[in-house]
Formats: sequence, C-alpha cells, structure tokens
Amino acid sequence: DIKKISPQFILSFINTWKNKGLLPKDVEIKKRLPLERAILTVYKFYQERLTILNSCDFGDLILLCVKMFESNPDILELYTNNFKYILVDEYQDSNYIQSKWLNLLAKKNNICCVGDDDQSIYSWRGAEIKNFLDFGKIYKNTKIIKLEQNYRSTQNILSAASGLISKNNDRLGKKLWTDGKDGE
Repeated sequence: DIKKISPQFILSFINTWKNKGLLPKDVEIKKRLPLERAILTVYKFYQERLTILNSCDFGDLILLCVKMFESNPDILELYTNNFKYILVDEYQDSNYIQSKWLNLLAKKNNICCVGDDDQSIYSWRGAEIKNFLDFGKIYKNTKIIKLEQNYRSTQNILSAASGLISKNNDRLGKKLWTDGKDGE
C-alpha cells in the first residue's frame, strides 16, 4: 500500500528518475515491480501539481533545461553563444542529467573540469564516476593534468592511501608523492 511508504522514500525514487533524465512519460517499469508502478503514479501527479503551481523542484532545475535545449535548438544556440569558457569543479560527483546539460552547453565552448576519481563518494545520490572517466572520449582534444604532488601528508601516509585506493575499480589512477619526509 503506497500510503504506508514514507514520503522521503517516494521522493528518493522521483529524484533518482530525474537524475537519470526521466520525466514520468519516460519511465519504464518492470512488470514485477508494482511498488515502482505506484510511485510512478505519484510522480505523474507530483509533476502535474508542480506545473499547475508554476513551480519546479531541485531535480527539475537541470532536467527541464535539458528538455528545453533538446526541443529548442534556437534557445540552446543562444546559451552556447553566451559562454566562451565553462569551468566545473568536483566533476567526479556529477550525475547523468548534469553531465548531459554540460555536454549541451559545451558544444562550442572551452571546457575545464576539475575532479578526483578517487574522491567520488556520492553514488548514493546519483553521481556517476563514468562521466569523469569518459571525459576524454566525450570531449575531443582533451588534456588531462594530474595533480599528484601532495603538500600536506607524509610519503608513508600517501603510500598507504595509494595502496588501498589502487584496488578500486573505475579509476584513472595516479602516483601520489611529496617533497616532505617519509614520516612515521
């Protein structure tokens, strides 16, 4: 029964769909998941109410821009002409719809993304490290600059951390080093 499910749980589903670029009409439900079907009904109602109230939620801010850019090339052209350079920080924490929005805006522009594949910690809220790892494939003539020198930690700490993190999948990799002492 949908009434027994917490609003936070329902909003979590809706937010996940929005992070994946899915409006209610785009969501496909597997036959074996009646709970998702019920939440989709709430999502449809929720979006209708937002429209009636001439409002949007946080997830809509980028999702609706992407939908507008995709269906109105003239508006996209207007925005791409407004930017010569685009800088994105913490790119490893971007989700699908944020990356798609950036891709649309950056078609004619110089783009610089800063991030660390070893610090991607927001997958629970939709961040996809794939955006970061595939940056060079999506944006041609990419130059990758690895900031491997550390100014705060000793070499023993850096070596221990590198040894642990090197076992992770989905990373570009780097060799951390310092001019400082080895430390204890």
